[in-house]
Amino acid sequence: MSPVTFLLILTASVVILMFLILKIKMNPVLSILLVTIPMAIVLGNSPTDAITVINNGFGATLSSIGIVIILGSIIAVIVQDTGAAIPIANFFVKIVRGKNVELGPSMAAFILSISVFGDITTLLMAPIASTLAEKNKISMAKMAVFICAALNITHVLVPPTPGILAISIEMGAEVGKVILFGTVIGLIGFFIFYFLLRDWAGKEMIEPIDEYKEKPVLIEMPGEMATTIDGWNENLPSTFHSFLPLFLPAILITVASFIKVSFDPSSVAYMITTFLGDRVIALLIGVAVSMTLVIGRTEKIKKVARQHDPKLSKDCSLFECIFESWVQRALHMAVIPLLVTGMGGAFGKVLAAAPAAKELASVIAGIGMPSLVIPWLISMLMMTCLGSMTMAQMTATALVLPLLPTLGLSPLAAVLAIGAGAIGPNHVNNSGFWVFSGFYNLNPKQALKYLTFPSIIISIILFILVYAFNAIGLLG
Repeated sequence: MSPVTFLLILTASVVILMFLILKIKMNPVLSILLVTIPMAIVLGNSPTDAITVINNGFGATLSSIGIVIILGSIIAVIVQDTGAAIPIANFFVKIVRGKNVELGPSMAAFILSISVFGDITTLLMAPIASTLAEKNKISMAKMAVFICAALNITHVLVPPTPGILAISIEMGAEVGKVILFGTVIGLIGFFIFYFLLRDWAGKEMIEPIDEYKEKPVLIEMPGEMATTIDGWNENLPSTFHSFLPLFLPAILITVASFIKVSFDPSSVAYMITTFLGDRVIALLIGVAVSMTLVIGRTEKIKKVARQHDPKLSKDCSLFECIFESWVQRALHMAVIPLLVTGMGGAFGKVLAAAPAAKELASVIAGIGMPSLVIPWLISMLMMTCLGSMTMAQMTATALVLPLLPTLGLSPLAAVLAIGAGAIGPNHVNNSGFWVFSGFYNLNPKQALKYLTFPSIIISIILFILVYAFNAIGLLG
């Protein structure tokens, strides 16, 4: 099979996938499966071999990240129910001292999205952003531009978010180094993006949705304090305590990555550090720490838990809230990301297993453009077509992996370039686009202006930074 034929099959598969998801409104998991089976057969596999490749790809992806996604979901539920997002947002609002207050929820979203799924971060930040916007006469457009960019940056660049975690493992990049450089590049990129667009973003006045006008959130401003959503008006966790379950796993994983290359593998320090820094153990420690957020606020937490889970009785125990309600809700939350990521892995494995993929890789490598542009551009094109950052990353990885030796790229540089490409363009075929526009009161035209256009800008900025970091040898 020629590279041109392979490319035509890939293009047709993507078009059919978009049709099933956008027009037929079919669930993405089933859509990917129904497209992947015939694609595998057309690419030269027998029907039996096609199913084997799909099963292997699905299973390999879930075996590497499944437990991590479940543990991250538990942390997300606990952060939501304990009100921990509010002290985190307050921390950043205090830093800016009432000026440029859109940076408060944006930086909170940047941090939360490292361990908490993007849609959940969107929901957590929406009432906080709305309260700040109304109190300070700021357009929700300005809030939307920077909160969306911030949470998507860590979503595509910083594990343990499923997509970037899966491709880091697939590419053979050290997860800890991806966390470190993804965070640094993301933070620098966000502030460059902010200074470029802060005046443009606030020109059109858009009010918060009525629900959030009626339910202000506890936000500390100079000399005043509002009431809060979900009954939280007192006894919130401390700022340090709120940050700890989100930061501690990332720190453990990052430290372990550097210990592996500098310590004797037979030493006790090496064994202890690498055990604690294993992504499953680190997230499990994060879950344990997050559960300490209940201390001193038992009745309030049981009340909030009953609001989310009507099956809980009025006299339910705290133990039941933590180990039944929270875990069950977390599993429900994790199902779709798990299945989409697993199916994305199967889709990518089918592409990677095709001999024509390697030939196409050689053709692409011979085009003459800078090496790092190729993974970024492929990922960006996949995001444009597929509307899923995770799928864009997984598919781009399948196409880029055979290129690495020819391009002379390190796995770390390729992973970050793919992540930078997958952030944009964020448009109508992405479910997150509609979730975000709904909670930030943007109509479709406004959403294209304030979500899609900025996503392209931030993708370019992040790529330039990845290119610069790689050029000076930091990503080798």
